[in-house]
Amino acid sequence: MAPSDPVWYGAQEADEPLDPLDRAIAELERAEAGGIDLSGRVAAVAGETRIAPAEPDAVAGMLDWPDYTTSLDAALELLDPEWTWMVGTRGGRFVAAVAAYIGNGAERTAGEANSPALALCIAALKLRRRARP
Repeated sequence: MAPSDPVWYGAQEADEPLDPLDRAIAELERAEAGGIDLSGRVAAVAGETRIAPAEPDAVAGMLDWPDYTTSLDAALELLDPEWTWMVGTRGGRFVAAVAAYIGNGAERTAGEANSPALALCIAALKLRRRARP
């Protein structure tokens, strides 16, 4: 398992990490396309304040939140204004990179997906995971 991979808990056969942020990243990495339900999962783990569900794993699609997974403008809302980002293509897929100074060092992550918004969501959530205390 690479350092940038989601943290997997329990038996090696487990297909889902237990942490809601890691589960959201894994779901984004498997997604063929974005959508409002997937954006709801992102909104929940990103701390979106326009969401009513009590826990991050609540079913999405009930309320209004940015469509992070289909709109690049909405996906940019996941980034701190001081973070640096870029989106490009490689082999017919989109790759997003996000970098920031966190604590005493530089951190950077990348996400790869079928759309620029999905790729940026993956990279942003991975960097948020690294920035957690």
